Amino acid sequence: LPERWFLVTGVDLEWADSFLLEVQDGPTTEGSPEQNVIRPAGKHYDYTVTSTVGAAYGQLEFALTEDLYLGAGLRLEHVGYDYDNRMLAGNTDENGVPCTPTGCLYSRPADREDTFFNAAPKLSVRWQVREHLALYANVSRGFRPPEMTEMYRLQRTQSAADLDSEQIDAIELGLKAAPGAWYVELAAFDMRKDEVILRDSNGFYVSDGRTSHQGLEYQVSWQPRDWVTAAVSGTFARHRYEFSKVIEGGETISRGNDVDTAPRELLRAALEFRPREAWSAEAEWLAVGDYFIDASNQHRYSGVRGAQPARGVGLLAALDRDPAREQRTRPRLCRSRRLRVRRLPVFPGATALGVRRSHLALGMSAAGPPAPIQRRRSFAGRRDEA
Repeated sequence: LPERWFLVTGVDLEWADSFLLEVQDGPTTEGSPEQNVIRPAGKHYDYTVTSTVGAAYGQLEFALTEDLYLGAGLRLEHVGYDYDNRMLAGNTDENGVPCTPTGCLYSRPADREDTFFNAAPKLSVRWQVREHLALYANVSRGFRPPEMTEMYRLQRTQSAADLDSEQIDAIELGLKAAPGAWYVELAAFDMRKDEVILRDSNGFYVSDGRTSHQGLEYQVSWQPRDWVTAAVSGTFARHRYEFSKVIEGGETISRGNDVDTAPRELLRAALEFRPREAWSAEAEWLAVGDYFIDASNQHRYSGVRGAQPARGVGLLAALDRDPAREQRTRPRLCRSRRLRVRRLPVFPGATALGVRRSHLALGMSAAGPPAPIQRRRSFAGRRDEA
């Protein structure tokens, strides 16, 4: 590339084989007769999913002047699910007996394949005002494909979940400064999320929700000596629903309601000591602001505030590595066979296990000459790029 152009490209590939098994040991007796009859004993779900992910990405930056940089990036991703149902399809019990009169709660789709293709573009501008001060602006799009349980762990009479990927559009303005022993990072953001996945009043998974998110993130750290760092970081934000709908359990979302379980304030303060390269100790104080615990905003949780002393006392592995000696192209290969148990939300008396049996991932990236960005390192958890 020409001297004033900087390029990073890469490819990510992933393959995984997963299964989910949910079993209820005996009859349900804790609810009303209407609730008990739709929750039969035995297997509720038993399926496998082979998933594949293929993605290619690139980030191009052009030095318009010595201090002004323009950037453009794009990530293209394809996700595929091959779903194999090991039970009878439909919302009967495991033997095909219907739960009269309304049908069983659990619905199993027939075997199917699903694919999702998404593109995430990004435009950016960065102005290096001074050696240790930079201003930036980003416009970007993100996405989240539906999860396997949202596609295949259905309820009631839903025989298939035709979902779209969640999509979020964001604008971010910020600054990064590193004067002396200080590091400061501020960012204001405005985000809009579409195709939000939720359960409607029928218990069906749908992707027709919308939310908005506006706020300010901050990060400040002070490192007067190499062996001590004090840091404060947090967020002030408002997260709101941008639609009105009756959802699962008879709850009503009204446009303008706060998103449930989304606090407006988050704060972390930490003091870390590193007397030696391989040793560190940290004390931190965390605060989570109050938030609503239901989408209808009828019940509020008061939040959490408290100290976490000596949270990070331990031995760190020291690695002496010169990044300049690394190759420009670095393949990454990871393969594992492991048992990972996930407890899924079920009613009392049922057992739900999600186990990933095997996983293979390959990633490769290539970078052109690095852009002249001021960088600082700290063991307090802040980002490198200033």
